[in-house]
Amino acid sequence: MHDPKDVPGLAHFCEHIVFMGTTEYPKENAFDEFLSKNGGSTNAHTEQCTTHYYFDCAASALRETLRLFASFFTCPLFLPGSVSREVQSVDSEFAGIRKHDATRLHWLWHGHLNKANPILNQGHGNKESLNVPNLRERVCEFFNRHYSSNMMTAVVYGPFNIEELESMATPLLERIPNRNVEEIKKQLEIYPEPYGKEYSGRLFKVIPTKLKRQLILKWCLPCYGFQYETKPYNYVLDLLGHEGPNSLLSYLKRRNWAITIVSMIEHSYPSFSAFSVTVKLTDRGEAQWKDVVEAIFGYLKIIKGVDIAKNAYILEEAAFISSLKFAYKSKDHCIDYVQSMSESLQWHSPEHVLDYYYLSSTTSLKEIREFNALLSPDTVDMFLVSKNVKAKSTSRPWGTKYSVESIPEEMLEKLKNPLIPKESEAGLPPPNEFISYEIPLKYLLTGVDSKVPVLAHRSKLGEVWHFYDTSFCMPKTMVRIKIMTDDCGYGATMEGLVFASLYEMIVIDALSEVLYMGKLAGASFSINFSETVNYGTIAINSFSAIMIPFVKKVFKMLSELSAESLESIFQKQHEKYMKVLGSFDLSPPDEQMLMHFRNLCFTNSFLPSQLLPLASTFTFKAFLSLYVQWLQHAHYILYAHGTLSEADAVELSRVVEGTLFKSSVSVCLESLPSQRLMCISLQTPHVYIGDMKEKDEENSILFSYFQGEGKSELKDVAVLEVLMKYMEEKAFDVLRTQQQLGYDVSIAGSKKSEILGVTIFVESNRYCPEIIVRRVDDFLEKTLKELESIELKEFSKYIESAKASYLEKDVKLKDKCKRINSEVFRSEFVYDRKAKMIQEIDRVTKAQLLEFANNLFIKNMKRLDLEIVCDDHKKHNEVELKKNAKKYGERKVNRVRINSLEKFWEKAVYYADFGKERYTQFLNSLDKSTPST
Repeated sequence: MHDPKDVPGLAHFCEHIVFMGTTEYPKENAFDEFLSKNGGSTNAHTEQCTTHYYFDCAASALRETLRLFASFFTCPLFLPGSVSREVQSVDSEFAGIRKHDATRLHWLWHGHLNKANPILNQGHGNKESLNVPNLRERVCEFFNRHYSSNMMTAVVYGPFNIEELESMATPLLERIPNRNVEEIKKQLEIYPEPYGKEYSGRLFKVIPTKLKRQLILKWCLPCYGFQYETKPYNYVLDLLGHEGPNSLLSYLKRRNWAITIVSMIEHSYPSFSAFSVTVKLTDRGEAQWKDVVEAIFGYLKIIKGVDIAKNAYILEEAAFISSLKFAYKSKDHCIDYVQSMSESLQWHSPEHVLDYYYLSSTTSLKEIREFNALLSPDTVDMFLVSKNVKAKSTSRPWGTKYSVESIPEEMLEKLKNPLIPKESEAGLPPPNEFISYEIPLKYLLTGVDSKVPVLAHRSKLGEVWHFYDTSFCMPKTMVRIKIMTDDCGYGATMEGLVFASLYEMIVIDALSEVLYMGKLAGASFSINFSETVNYGTIAINSFSAIMIPFVKKVFKMLSELSAESLESIFQKQHEKYMKVLGSFDLSPPDEQMLMHFRNLCFTNSFLPSQLLPLASTFTFKAFLSLYVQWLQHAHYILYAHGTLSEADAVELSRVVEGTLFKSSVSVCLESLPSQRLMCISLQTPHVYIGDMKEKDEENSILFSYFQGEGKSELKDVAVLEVLMKYMEEKAFDVLRTQQQLGYDVSIAGSKKSEILGVTIFVESNRYCPEIIVRRVDDFLEKTLKELESIELKEFSKYIESAKASYLEKDVKLKDKCKRINSEVFRSEFVYDRKAKMIQEIDRVTKAQLLEFANNLFIKNMKRLDLEIVCDDHKKHNEVELKKNAKKYGERKVNRVRINSLEKFWEKAVYYADFGKERYTQFLNSLDKSTPST
């Protein structure tokens, strides 16, 4: 909001540039370099009237990190070279998010409110908006005017007592100048409100970047963010967005108009709140979008006419659920905690900084009715988002194509007296059967914690593992089920993947009402057969007291799905699936790259574009013919972690076997398809070049994969961890900050199918991939030379940094469940992996590190480059490709371009499926020792 009119994006640019050197620490990357040696990370982001800076680090380094951090706000240098280079970084960031439809819609709407209010300033910035001759002076002026201690809030979090934290932080933070800046709320009092009747009543028709159909209703209202103790908006918010029985969504689904509905309120402190209802439309819903609008206002009329006092259970349930969520809220990771709390301190009273979101609504019935009355046809803005609408204008700088007109008068009149759905079709939700107002004594954390998981039960179809855990004081349990099957060609054919993906979507839709009621009560259920190749997963989380009844209800419904009920769902889910596949070429470049990599390097991995022709002709008849065969042959592993008893975990397995697997026989594990990783050719780097299908995309991508040798052991992982701590910050500093190759630049360790490696990723709107290849080669050569001369004292810092994440305790029940569960599902059973990794990292020597790096990047190099090239870079990339071929030739390295994927795959050699081999060996060992039950 403080951006000068002639330099939009200056606040965001200031956020970038304060990181880049201070009087006390003049080195441009001093902070990142220090954190890389002390197990830390940092980031920042800018919003309408706040900028957030945050970091985490090893506890032993907190005092010095605070000293560095505080210097950003006392003595930043704003070096001319840094200023000129960082403009490119902001522009690259803008190019990366410019295609995000939600962001484009946000700024399109803000641009049509009262722009006299600076809270609506479009403040991201790019190289055009920041192209002013005196940019350094302008950013210095901005910093000196607005960065004042009286406007700042700070949260310091660490394993120290309050006095120790204060002694570290206070002397450093109190040095930040107090410029007595007027509080934001008072600054805005001189401006007109951003909302009003003249800024509503519009119909926007918007062409999205992706294949989506949405109807969005928005109301711009006075700011309700400060009414967090009463929340008069929650009543209508919860009912409009309800997805259970008798809901508006159920009504829309029965007419095949909608897939999902979301209601939300966003507070743009301190000026206004935006209340919205977003409906994801079916094809039919788009054709009848006016009927959908009328249904929303009809349901609003039902809500406004409800006798709230006579239906008190709605507020009572909401209040109980909120209190339960706060009482048993999982602990946040420290960087998330300080970020959210520092923002909360800006707007909420100290006693409610932590619980403002969860406070039970104590609002009066009068306040609820007054808020509901604000949601009228006269004050709404409508957005129809579709590739089928016609646009007359293009918003700048986002490039959103749209048209806008007043909502027709006859439509407004109809919405003032809408048709109301019949009581049998839509109304108030029923009382929630899953809400447990009392936690039974057996779930009140009374057992003895497990040290390792116990194999609690084994049948012909699977194994049940149990881990009793009260260490987080949570009466909750998490259940994970791994399902292995080769039915319907799953894991080996495109038809099998298309079927499994549709099965997953149809199941969730069919169970949506009961799953939503479970969600309100603190239970969740998800099923995934589309993201893995040779197994599916089911994840269930809930309070332990309701786990058994929730699972029984869900799996009973799952087992009773009829052909008739499936057919009614198939059409809209098939529509949705086609949009997902069709949108692949419109997805962000980094997402496309990862899919291309999997398709290139793993067996039985398919691109959405490869699935699309088959999916387009996949009928309900074809689906049904496979559905009757599905899970006739299966094997499962069930893992239960939390305060559910071992006997209850076994009971869950019986429920699953009696429903989902009621007709199953055990699958032959040897027949299960494998997803195997390609063994990249030694000293013959390959490059695959693909085209960016989205013509308006400005970014190209380079993804370089360096593959290690053979199956890895813990000692190899330890060496890779230390190498990455050494290289991560250097890659960011050299490739992103100094050379400005792109905003998104990263280097990361990789463990794919137990084969170690390193990936380098660069997304750039500035350079074509082949230029980036040369820069990456130069970086690797220089970095390895620097590694040879590293002092042992500095080397030891990278050792300590690599250990930092393994020294951390599990923060949440979910973290511990994931860690232990992965050991079970992978059949590795190394439950003390963290402790073992710390030991192995301590043993890493500089000589080992040099040998590992030289083998990976030079001596035994196994490299594959993937390039996705945008239209603007194509010609230049071909020229640079020839230059690079010559350069590699001089080094007597034959860099091969992959022109035919089929021929490339024909010659490929693949590693074994080590996980499948290990699991088979484990089961064989059980067979020798314990008979099946």
